[in-house]
Amino acid sequence: MIQKSLILVFLIVMACSGILQAQNTFRVTVDEVKNGKIKIEPAIPDNGQVSEGTVLTISAKPDKNFALDAVYYSVKGMWGDM
Repeated sequence: MIQKSLILVFLIVMACSGILQAQNTFRVTVDEVKNGKIKIEPAIPDNGQVSEGTVLTISAKPDKNFALDAVYYSVKGMWGDM
């Protein structure tokens, strides 16, 4: 009986860990940067998919004789598809 209980507990834990590992992801795209550079940490993967809860740090540096004009973000529906 104890062995059957342990197997059942093991199966429940494995099923729950699979559910917990399923994550929502979001597609992150970056518009063309003109007259400067940006740095994003952590780097966005090639497929653009970032896990929910990921904090992205974005640094922007204008080229010489230029000033930073705007930095923005949008989510679907905020301003429509951008």
